Amino acid sequence: MRSTTGLLVCFYGVGPLHWKSQLQIVAATSFKESEYYSAGTCARVIVGFRQLCHSLGFIQDSSQIQSDNQPALYSLKTKLSHIKIQFHYVKDLIRDEKVNFKYCPTEDMVADLFTKALLASQFERLTGILYNQL
Repeated sequence: MRSTTGLLVCFYGVGPLHWKSQLQIVAATSFKESEYYSAGTCARVIVGFRQLCHSLGFIQDSSQIQSDNQPALYSLKTKLSHIKIQFHYVKDLIRDEKVNFKYCPTEDMVADLFTKALLASQFERLTGILYNQL
């Protein structure tokens, strides 16, 4: 069974620029691996947006990515030899300080709007957080 990657790219002061929900191309053996794969996907999207912004004259030194999985955040700083090489790209971005990852509690993870069936109360709470970013 494959997990779903959900991401939301926001430009502060502007609001959401891009959102995506996609079935992962590999089957992860744990939630940690699944979140690690999602981090790699999100980092590639962020780099693409940063290149676009740079070409438009908006220079950005670093981007922040949030995750609600602490083991995955730890794995981004350590070696995982069983993960496919293409997903280690995110480690290079962290090393070069192009992106940084921050823990975000699950109840505040707006990307869950794109990946999970939520209770009405949680859906309303997360959409409220999203609208406050506009």
